[in-house]
Parts: sequence; structure tokens; C-alpha cells
Amino acid sequence: MARRTRREAAGDGYWAARVRSPAFKRALAALMRDELRTLAAEPVGNLLTRERGRRLIREWDARLVDRTAMVDVALDGNRRLTRRLGKRTQSLLDLLDPALVADLDAVVARGTGLTARAKTFIAGMMEQDFMRGLFTDLIYSALVSFYQRVDPLFGGLAVRALEGQIKAFIRFFMPMVEARATAFAIAADNQAIVVAFARALVHRLLGVPLGRWAELAEAGPRRSAEAFVRQAARDTKLAALLQQAVLAAWDELYAAVRHRRVGELVRVEQQASWLAERCAELLLPALARPGIIAFLTAETAQALRSGRRAARRTD
Repeated sequence: MARRTRREAAGDGYWAARVRSPAFKRALAALMRDELRTLAAEPVGNLLTRERGRRLIREWDARLVDRTAMVDVALDGNRRLTRRLGKRTQSLLDLLDPALVADLDAVVARGTGLTARAKTFIAGMMEQDFMRGLFTDLIYSALVSFYQRVDPLFGGLAVRALEGQIKAFIRFFMPMVEARATAFAIAADNQAIVVAFARALVHRLLGVPLGRWAELAEAGPRRSAEAFVRQAARDTKLAALLQQAVLAAWDELYAAVRHRRVGELVRVEQQASWLAERCAELLLPALARPGIIAFLTAETAQALRSGRRAARRTD
């Protein structure tokens, strides 16, 4: 490394003090605030191209991420979070806003209603050979149980001896059974029962204390699950599949936002001052690093030399 001159060392001292001064922080925050307000009016497509995003996704894992280390960190974080949750006695129902729970109830009610396509699907499913065989076996089993109760000694034996003839007789009435079963499944009153059951189930799950969920996680096969996660992280085919999924999601997201202004997606313009101050707080420690200070000093000296040369040429 080349020895530094006294002037360069003095420049380092200036920049080291400057970047730590309140005045520099205010000036940097003001500059960033103005830039953020300018960016708010720009369409996303002017700032980021689709291909640049795709290249970042393709190269991110290979160039930057150590998947083994990331998996270890994630698993360790999961263990720590599980231990913390184990100490919590509240449930999600206790923690969530009642209005949000009511909105969730409404979503469940809308989500369990059957559309015309769903009703057609149910009707078609009822006509499948598997469903017909299932209904036939259920009715036959009910008959066997009934005759065993009526005549415990010979009733069940007699019905089993005539199994083939009885099932053939049941199949004769199967179209009527299928029609009634389909009507029952798609009836509005029965859908209301399903909605009530789904809402009760959701409330039951939300009402479970967080500590109980942690106990369930601890009771599971944690060691084998963690081994599977580590093995999956090393699987190249899975990694390629995930990358393709992320690329497809990026393409769709970019198509949706490329013509939208940044200010429409993020409240940059209204919160420019606050965001600029936070960004300055993050940048200042990096700017105070010795290597960055030396870089600023060298660039300042280069600018001064270039300015003097330009002045001499004009003279």
C-alpha cells in the first residue's frame, strides 16, 4: 500500500469529522429528501427494468447466498421463536382487533359459499364409479348392521349370503340416491351449516394459546424435519424450480407496476423527510468507515487537481 502524504492524512481528518457532524447529517438528509420527492413522480419502469430484476434473481443465490448458513440461521431462529412462544399465554383471538376477527368471519362466510361451477363439480363427482361404489357399500353395511340387531344369530349371515343380489338392487336406485346426495350437498341451508362449522373452527384455532402451538411444534419430529429442510436446501432441482417460480412472480409483479408511479405504491412524497432521516442514519456509519474516508479524501484531491489543471489551460 502506498504511503499517504500529510495533505491526504489531513483530508482524512476533515472527512472523518465532517461525516460525524450534525450539519453533514442535516445536509445529507435534505439532499435525500429532495431526491425521494423527485423519485415519487417517476414510473417504476424508468427506474428498474424487467431484465435487471430477472438477472438479480438468477445471480443472487449463486453469487451471494450461502444456503447452508441461511438454513442454519433460519432453523436456529425458529427454535428461539418456539421457545419464546412457549411462554405466551395469550391466543391470537386475544391479540387481534375484534374488527379484524369480524372481517375474517365475513371472508370465511364468502369463501365457503358454492359457485355454479362448484355445484357442477359436485354433481359430476357424485356420478363417478368410486362414489357409486362408496354409497353402495355404505347402504349395504347399514343393512347388515340392521339385520344383525333384529336377528343376532342369522340376520347378518343371511344378508352376507345375498350380498351380490342386494348390492345389485341398491345400484338400481343409485341415480335417485346420487340426486338426493347432490341436492343435500348444494342446498343453501346445508351451506349455512358448513359456514357455521368453518367459523367455529377458525375461532377455535384462533383461541388456542400461543404456548400450546409451541408445545405442538416441540412435540413433533423436529430433528427429522430439520434434516429434511437441510437436505431440501441442497437439492439443485428444487432450487431451480424455486428460482423459476420467483422469476414468474417477478414478471407478473413488474407487469402490474411498471407504469405506476413510485409515489402511488409507496408514500414517499408525504413521508420524504422521515424516510430521508432514517436513510441518513443508516448511511452515516458506513460513510465513517476508514476506507470510505480515504476514498472521499482521494476523490476530493483528484477533483482539486483536475480543477487546477483546467484553470491553467484556460489561463
